[in-house]
Amino acid sequence: MGLETKSRVIGRYEYKVTQLGFKKGNATWVRLLKVLGPALGKLLETGANLKSMNVAALSGPLAELAMTLTEEDLNYFCEVFGEATVVEVSADKKPILVPKVQETHFAGQYGEMLKWLAFCVEVNYSDFMGAFAGPAAGDQAQMPAAAVG
Repeated sequence: MGLETKSRVIGRYEYKVTQLGFKKGNATWVRLLKVLGPALGKLLETGANLKSMNVAALSGPLAELAMTLTEEDLNYFCEVFGEATVVEVSADKKPILVPKVQETHFAGQYGEMLKWLAFCVEVNYSDFMGAFAGPAAGDQAQMPAAAVG
């Protein structure tokens, strides 16, 4: 099984993000959890439904995130995910989104940058919440009989 690549149009361009390999993905996930953990904890404390939350309800968790996110963290995530992203600027220009390209690509486009980072997290870690839901009915058939109990 190879690394999956997903594509999404964000703002002005199409971004093609390939999953990180296991080792780099693990290191990035740990760092991401350290950054997002306090904000996610505050959000979960509210017991609110994410789909129905408004900006006011997010203000506490966003403030918490602002307190934990460092410039070094943001640069790290941009660099790691940039190396796994190809951006389609035109039919004949599809650069890898390395920091040198990001310098001009995202200048004045910070909302687009954040949406791209969120997409990168989705491509790499979207199965995370499903891991805690327990085995699905179809999964039990594939488990050894002793484990299904």
